[in-house]
Amino acid sequence: MYLQVGNLGEAWSVWKASKGNRSVKENFIWASTLSSVASASISVFQAVYLAMTSEAFKAITENSSETRGMLFGVRMGQWGMGLGAIIAPLSLVGAAGTTWNNVEKWKSGLISGNSGEKSGAFTAMSGDIGGTGISAVLTGHAGKELIGFLKDIYPETGDARKKAASIAWATRGSRFLQLSMRLTPWGLIFTALQLGGEALYNYSNLDEEQRWLLHCLWGNEPLGWDWSTHSQKLAETTLLPTVLDQGISRCQLDGQAVRSLHLILPGLTESSFDDTSLRWLAELIEAPHRQDVSKGLRQGLSVASASPLTLALEIPEDWQGHNVLLLLRLAVKPALANTYLKADQGYLNYRIPLSMGSLSKPIHASSSVTDEGMTLPVLPIERDHLFEF
Repeated sequence: MYLQVGNLGEAWSVWKASKGNRSVKENFIWASTLSSVASASISVFQAVYLAMTSEAFKAITENSSETRGMLFGVRMGQWGMGLGAIIAPLSLVGAAGTTWNNVEKWKSGLISGNSGEKSGAFTAMSGDIGGTGISAVLTGHAGKELIGFLKDIYPETGDARKKAASIAWATRGSRFLQLSMRLTPWGLIFTALQLGGEALYNYSNLDEEQRWLLHCLWGNEPLGWDWSTHSQKLAETTLLPTVLDQGISRCQLDGQAVRSLHLILPGLTESSFDDTSLRWLAELIEAPHRQDVSKGLRQGLSVASASPLTLALEIPEDWQGHNVLLLLRLAVKPALANTYLKADQGYLNYRIPLSMGSLSKPIHASSSVTDEGMTLPVLPIERDHLFEF
């Protein structure tokens, strides 16, 4: 239960950060987190009730009639299978959400991680998949027993139906509880794999700066980089651009109200910027429509700061909207680098929400794994575009 509350807090943070621009995956993961918390809460209540009922059942079967013992058997079946039929699908949704949320991280660790990351990712992924499988088996069995319960009582009427219902609750509920108890140790094993694998992955997982310090010319595990590779890796680690949302300002040309975005380019200054330093592709996305606005964005370009070079991008009012995104793909080459940053990973991609009601937090780059994202952005940003005003 404590673990699920922690997951709920983490999911709430992600949910708030993605306000107004939530994908299907984010919506499902948020719903699955709520589902997991609900499942855990009901499970605790069920376990306490069944424990109390089990003790009472033992006392009554030893000291009372078979009829009263049957009553408690029916009650256990109702609470066991009745609540179990609710808990199992809620748990399945929660497990599926956890697996979906983590799959890219584990996949990345298995493909490009070190030995510790690969071991942790494989262990945690096994736990995620196994936990989802256990929940799926319980959900399927609960559905099967409920359908059987309805078939048992449907032909009967009156007192015969009540008696058939009591027998069905006692027998089918007992079978469901037995299966649930047999699978509980497996569920605990898969949970241990999840937690242990994630702990190992997090311990072994290094950020970009740590990887560079480990493998550089002076690191503990040097990879034999030449100076050119050494500099390129350092630039890709420390000189990635950031986009800051500055809110509404006045257009320099006509004084109209526009949204101002500042693109900070570490490693570049007004004097070091040349015609090959920056290229971009800008797309305005309002599902299902995509519009190339690369040239339009370049027209309102100006310099906000000379060092580090910071560019002011003007977003017209008609580009903004509740569900509108500006997808900006940059090819940047700071003075320290020999070629564009992250060229082998799809360059640098920024998803910038253009909701009119709120400002975005600082937006950092992500890489693209699509074939389209691997293409060099075609529109160059030259010195004349920056300093013509």
